[in-house]
Amino acid sequence: MPEHDVYAPPREGTAAPITGAARDDLAAYDRDPSVMTPKLPRTAAGAALFTSAMALMAGWQTLDMVRLRGAYVAFPWLILAFGASSLVGAVALFRMRGWAALATLLSTGVLALVSGLWLLLAVAHGFIALYSVFTPASAAVSAILAAMSIGPLGRAARLRKHFAGEGMHLG
Repeated sequence: MPEHDVYAPPREGTAAPITGAARDDLAAYDRDPSVMTPKLPRTAAGAALFTSAMALMAGWQTLDMVRLRGAYVAFPWLILAFGASSLVGAVALFRMRGWAALATLLSTGVLALVSGLWLLLAVAHGFIALYSVFTPASAAVSAILAAMSIGPLGRAARLRKHFAGEGMHLG
């Protein structure tokens, strides 16, 4: 037999320390239940999805159109690898997973650096590809949006954990 009545309303101050949800999180949920599904991470996921499409097409286009020698061979493969990892991050961001914001920030940030350097090298040697032009800027925007979505995703994760502790599994 439990120590307290399971059907009684929760006592003041007992839920927050157990589940990790702060009073501010619960107050924000009371004011606006949409804090469980914030819009900024979905926007970041859409930007990361666009970035991954641009990166995958840029890498494939470069491998298909240009014969590379030496260290230049690594650039399209790196762009493809980080484009694929930003695709995984975008899908997880759509699902509101907290780790996805950090993964997307890392993958799109490195993608912005690699694709930006590739764009400079390619233009310096007379090769301009449409997808390669869009990839660095979209990756930088995706990295910024992913960084901005860390806070809202953390709040949503704490609330999800709180409500799961109360028997409401919200995803």
